[in-house]
Amino acid sequence: MKLLILEDSVALAKILSIKLGKELDMEIYIANSLAEAKELVEQHHFTMATLDLYLGDAQEDEIVDYFLEKSIPSIIMTGSDDTALQERISKKDIIDYVLKDRAESIDYMIDHIKRVLKNQSYTVLIADDSALYRAQIKNILSTQLLNTITVKNGQEALEELRNNKNISLLVTDYNMPIVNGLDLAITIRKQYKKDQFPIIGISSDDITSITFLKHGVNDFIKKPFFKEELSTRVNNTLDAMENIEKLNTFANTDYLTQVANRKAFYHDMFDYYRKSKHSNTPFALAMIDIDHFKQVNDTYGHDVGDEVIKLLASTIKDNIKGRDIVARFGGEEFCVVLKDISPDPALMFFESLKEKVASLRIKVNEEKQISFTISIGVATSYHDSLEEMIQHSDQLLYDAKRSGRNKVCLDSQAVLA
Repeated sequence: MKLLILEDSVALAKILSIKLGKELDMEIYIANSLAEAKELVEQHHFTMATLDLYLGDAQEDEIVDYFLEKSIPSIIMTGSDDTALQERISKKDIIDYVLKDRAESIDYMIDHIKRVLKNQSYTVLIADDSALYRAQIKNILSTQLLNTITVKNGQEALEELRNNKNISLLVTDYNMPIVNGLDLAITIRKQYKKDQFPIIGISSDDITSITFLKHGVNDFIKKPFFKEELSTRVNNTLDAMENIEKLNTFANTDYLTQVANRKAFYHDMFDYYRKSKHSNTPFALAMIDIDHFKQVNDTYGHDVGDEVIKLLASTIKDNIKGRDIVARFGGEEFCVVLKDISPDPALMFFESLKEKVASLRIKVNEEKQISFTISIGVATSYHDSLEEMIQHSDQLLYDAKRSGRNKVCLDSQAVLA
């Protein structure tokens, strides 16, 4: 991805280039005049541009219109606080209009660029019976690089949501035929909570905003609205959803290995265990422990011990299938669930995993590498509860260690070397 900075101040352009280069995974190009910018545009495909409005060879509309003509999404960054100018330029299909009136303006612009780049992976569903408003909302959100789908009523919206799992956010009017915006929101909230699927309500009625908010919409915008208000609220909503997702990830992910933690494991497995037992669907649950791990920590230090744990976690992840589960239960112990698998293939898998781990090497220093082994207890028979099955695999793990380590013990079968 490439970003063009059009700025007549050489010093400011350099500062912007350095800051943007540190924050964004983009190639940064600088032009100090419109003529220079045109040359660069002919040579490169730019994902985005930041534009000053006053240059030695061009001003205001000519600059903006050129980049719009070239379909390059642009953020205006200028020192002019002329209200009439800002209003006129903001009506064009630009991403944003930023005043260079404080140091924080650059930080704001960087954050907005990051947001807009991420927007390319989001799809917004727009539900409004007014063709004029549908087109207006679609155009505003498209300038934020959001993908959009438009429908005329709540019934069409529900059909679209059923058929399209890529929709990330709904913007809905209140008054619509067949199914109105309130009933649409109520129906969606029966399946998705506010932190799972965001809804922004729109209406010309103040009372409607209260009704909307009481029934689960994340935000509300009153008609008629400013372009910046809609784009800002949508972007803020997406920011909030991403932050919630990050918090959920932190809460359910082991900090060292980035696999699931014990809490996430139980959350995913309780329902799966119940359904599998009811349908008699075979699966394997294994407890895995690193052999002589305390000796590794005592001899080479906890940093090397952490590397051993991380390498084991990544090796397990690389070998399981997408629906399978790996979780760190604590210390050097992991729990792995292979779904829809019978005992013999499960045993073959864990035997293979054991051999692969034994062949791994950890670099301690320039002169020394170490290896490690694992012991595995695998339960494949159902018990009265998930906890009992885990306890059984724990006992099998203990049997594998007691018989000499670097072994796999599967239910009642003999320990295999």
